[in-house]
Amino acid sequence: MHPIAHAFVQEPGHRPAVMELPSDASAMDRVCAAFAAHFEMILKESAYTAAAMRTMTQLPPEIRTRQLDGQRAHGEMWRSLITAAADAGEIDPELDLRATRMLLLGAVNWAVEWWSPHQGSIEDITATIERFVRNALTDSARRKEGSTPTIQPRSGLIPQFAAPPE
Repeated sequence: MHPIAHAFVQEPGHRPAVMELPSDASAMDRVCAAFAAHFEMILKESAYTAAAMRTMTQLPPEIRTRQLDGQRAHGEMWRSLITAAADAGEIDPELDLRATRMLLLGAVNWAVEWWSPHQGSIEDITATIERFVRNALTDSARRKEGSTPTIQPRSGLIPQFAAPPE
């Protein structure tokens, strides 16, 4: 079993998607399947997920410590998965991997707040998240156009706030 697939076996929501991949699946295929499975799990368990996210800071210290240990293990699983894709050259090398991981997980975890069955099937939105993740992480724009991105990262960004229009 692929080492990353083994890590996902520990996460019940990811088990089917990752285990169904062929052993020679690309690292990016694993990233996309894992995010899709995570997304689907969050939507299907939305009441539990929303309650857990809102109350985790209110847990007694001993339970919060256990929860944080699990959260760190979960984070390491995602770090390993994304690092494997980066090491395989399947992720845009200009991306900050930590920020990428946190942005994608934040977007996926937030779905409990905006998605409802009236907006489309879980299957359709899951297919969208897989495509979104693949397109967000790859360097496809540069490969298609043969040019560099028009937006260059700037260091030392300071938010600028303007007064609302009168």
